[in-house]
Amino acid sequence: MAKVKGPLFSIDARGQIAKAMVFGGWKGIPWVREWFIPQNPSSDDQKAIRLIFTQAVDAWHYTVSGPQRILWQTAIDAKGIAQSGFNYHQSEYINSMRAGEVPAVTPPTY
Repeated sequence: MAKVKGPLFSIDARGQIAKAMVFGGWKGIPWVREWFIPQNPSSDDQKAIRLIFTQAVDAWHYTVSGPQRILWQTAIDAKGIAQSGFNYHQSEYINSMRAGEVPAVTPPTY
């Protein structure tokens, strides 16, 4: 995905153009990519991955407390990565589940 400055000679551009390009933004960073029709496979492997994603989101909403959420955000801020604490938690949770480990409620220490 390309990052752009002044897309289409404007301050901001969002949406698609003639099923050729899609413009958008993420955390204030404008981007552009080729338009495509997403696929939605329903294989057993894909269903398993979707279940893990669902469990990860449920864990964030029902298991991780407010102070723990602040720890996740602080941990990712310390790494200097443009990511939210929620996204960091999801990444760690999913990686733990795929490795057959028990996901942590608090962020890992490095």
